[in-house]
Amino acid sequence: DASTNTETTVPTKPANVIDTIGAGDSHLGTIIACMKKELTLSESVRRANQTASAVVGVSGATLTDEQFSAISFK
Repeated sequence: DASTNTETTVPTKPANVIDTIGAGDSHLGTIIACMKKELTLSESVRRANQTASAVVGVSGATLTDEQFSAISFK
């Protein structure tokens, strides 16, 4: 956490990797979007991990609207 200068591990689940194109962009984009919505850094990274995991599970750099909607950010 940047405000307290502490280190945090944000867990994620293993991904079925098909194609890594777009994984980094989707990860960083999700962090930025979540931070703009005033989510915590840890929650933003958790959601970014889920998004990037979904992106590497498909061929190509993007998810369809249906694939994105299937991500559970709970």
